Amino acid sequence: MSSNYLLCGTPRTGTTLLCQYLTSTEVAGRPQSYFRKQGLMSYAEGWRIFHYEGTYSFSDYLIAARGAASTENGIIGIRVMWGTLEEMTAELGQLYSHLVGDDLALLEQAFGQLKFIYLYRNDVIAQAISLYRAEQTVTGTP
Repeated sequence: MSSNYLLCGTPRTGTTLLCQYLTSTEVAGRPQSYFRKQGLMSYAEGWRIFHYEGTYSFSDYLIAARGAASTENGIIGIRVMWGTLEEMTAELGQLYSHLVGDDLALLEQAFGQLKFIYLYRNDVIAQAISLYRAEQTVTGTP
């Protein structure tokens, strides 16, 4: 029985807070958005997995991400937002080409047997307003 998991959600549903709580237990993995396109280079830099000319192999990245996402008891926690899954499975498909077309098989090949935690917000209007406000804060537009 596996305790590895993917924390799935959409923006402004509380995944960041839940990731912080799970990490703070020191026994529930260290979930982050390791596979979000915008953060790949930053993680790769931090893990020092660069090869020639600032590139890295996805295989090395996957190994490093599994290590970063694991607590000492071996539990892996990964946060995957809706927009990241397709990019992530495309990269995994390059490593495990015999599993292309079966997203669950690709994910389990990479992370072992998984449980899925789906976090959502009942009040989608409040969620949309929250997202709009957050985006305005980042861009600096009123």
